Amino acid sequence: MARKLTTDTGGFPTGTERFRRLVEGARDLIYTCDSAGLFTYVNPTAARAMGYDGEELVGLPFLTLVRPDYRIQAGAGWTRQLQERTPDTYLEFPALTKAGDTIWFGQHVQLLNDTEGNVAGFQAIARDITHQKEPEERLRRSEARYRSLIQGAAYGIYRTDNRGRLLQVNPALVAMLGYDSADELLALRETTTLFQDPAIRDRLIDECRRSGQIDGVEVTWKRKDGVRLTVRLSARTVWSEPDSVDEFQVMAEDVSERQRLEDQLRQAQKIEAVGQLAGGIAHNFNNLLTAILGYTELLLSRLDPDDADRSDLEEIRKAGERAAVLTGQLLAFSRKQTAMPEDIDLNCTLTDLQEMLRRVVREDITLTCDVAPAPAFISIDRNELEQVILNLVLNARDAQPGGGHIRLEVAHVHSSEALNLGSQVLPRGEYVRLSVSDNGPGILPSVRPHLFEPFFTTKPVGKGTGLGLASVYGIVQRSDGFISVDSEVGRGTTFTLHFPAVSHSRGVQVTPANPWLSPAVAHAQDRRTILLVEDEDAVRAVAGALLRQHGYRVLDASTPQAALDIFAQHSREIDLLLTDVVMPDMSGPALAQRFVGLRPELQVLFISGYATPPLMRQMENPKMKFLSKPFQPSALVAAVREILNRAA
Repeated sequence: MARKLTTDTGGFPTGTERFRRLVEGARDLIYTCDSAGLFTYVNPTAARAMGYDGEELVGLPFLTLVRPDYRIQAGAGWTRQLQERTPDTYLEFPALTKAGDTIWFGQHVQLLNDTEGNVAGFQAIARDITHQKEPEERLRRSEARYRSLIQGAAYGIYRTDNRGRLLQVNPALVAMLGYDSADELLALRETTTLFQDPAIRDRLIDECRRSGQIDGVEVTWKRKDGVRLTVRLSARTVWSEPDSVDEFQVMAEDVSERQRLEDQLRQAQKIEAVGQLAGGIAHNFNNLLTAILGYTELLLSRLDPDDADRSDLEEIRKAGERAAVLTGQLLAFSRKQTAMPEDIDLNCTLTDLQEMLRRVVREDITLTCDVAPAPAFISIDRNELEQVILNLVLNARDAQPGGGHIRLEVAHVHSSEALNLGSQVLPRGEYVRLSVSDNGPGILPSVRPHLFEPFFTTKPVGKGTGLGLASVYGIVQRSDGFISVDSEVGRGTTFTLHFPAVSHSRGVQVTPANPWLSPAVAHAQDRRTILLVEDEDAVRAVAGALLRQHGYRVLDASTPQAALDIFAQHSREIDLLLTDVVMPDMSGPALAQRFVGLRPELQVLFISGYATPPLMRQMENPKMKFLSKPFQPSALVAAVREILNRAA
């Protein structure tokens, strides 16, 4: 308890009384504490400021009045003063009034010693500095929020001086550049180290100094591990004086992935545009080839084996067959080839092709085929699969003019998570993987972006069309597969294909997609009637001539409407509908469905160089067969004979 003071007998205050009145009437806050930090005296000004009675505070720890978030700091200051025996210390802290309000005090704390020189406590004289500290506190909180925003930002943020030297970096920038800590990155000092081209950094500094800001400038940076990043920079200048730049504040966004996706989209759009053009050309060219091959076969059938013109016609037929292969590649690339997918064991296909593949590679090249231990079923057109394998092996062969090794491997792959295959993402699931590797010179980085572009080739003129890998790409895409390339200059190349695995084979049997390679068959001898519907005059003429030559009665129509009129008159006589798939006004499948609805026993043979998947689904009927253009006349006659004999 504070000891009460008395006055002298003369009515005037003694020295002690004068000091008491001075302390209790002071406008400053004055209090004393013992060595344990308990209040021993509090003047009325301090008590009023804190909302307490003077006697109410005596005996309480002075730390109870300090705001909780500052108590450790205040206690540490008092402990340090005791340990160092500092006579006088200035301290600022926020105190809580009895009502819970915050008041900032600035106080001088003096140690009190007893007669033996030991610290007996301390006394403090404080003033209310709330009006001064509140703006500072608001600034501190604002700066804390700002630091939190910068430190937690998803984009890289940094500050540099007016010469481009690093002053501050945030964690996102450290992670983006692959450094272990901010200190390690700051140790670089110069931002020149980050830029792939240091001259660009200097130009950006000049531009920002001149205009005050730069927005959305994309530059190439280098990570700690040397990997290049495409970074989008936005910067602002901080001016200390009207004509003096103090520093730059920069935000850096890693746009490498976005750029990769944009490049992938542009590549896909480019391939799609070229594919549409290639598909249109190939589709129309197939009709011309059908006429060329058909009339060539007709002429050959009329010539004697020793006729002088026979060799010329044979060369025309060979050229037509090579052109048919070329249009097939164009359609495969454009994904518009008429595909007949079935469940195929890739193991069996590769085993069946081994001997043929060994014949097409040179003797100085070793060919190894490793199949999976279990059946590897995928859904794909059989001829297209063989075309893919052959193209990849030929590509590997041509990459090794001095000899080497080609390895084909089939394996089952389980992808438990989405995987990034270069420019594609392989979804989760079960796959059959086919890889074709060579130990040739590898592929140059400048060539790799163009590998699957049509008509792009690094081979000499006359040695390649540039359609092999393009057609492989189209077939793989159409089969819901994925293709990637792994190559390093001097260490060979590996093409890896992933196809969705099929759990079991459904045993679908399909007419070959390239029936012009089928052997000739015997002529039909029986008199059957065929309704031929084809909008291309040349194809209709040669097909009709071929069928009539083999003893068939042919009723031909150039449009679906003309076919409807003919069918109305001869429906009971017609044994087979031979129709193109894609025609104006009505498709071949739609026409066939109408006729079969009127006469269920009618057989149907479709011919086309291009049919969309919806049209192909309409042709899934036991009474319906399909023949690709261009076809050899013998293949057409064989297909007609087969379907009519089956009906009989």
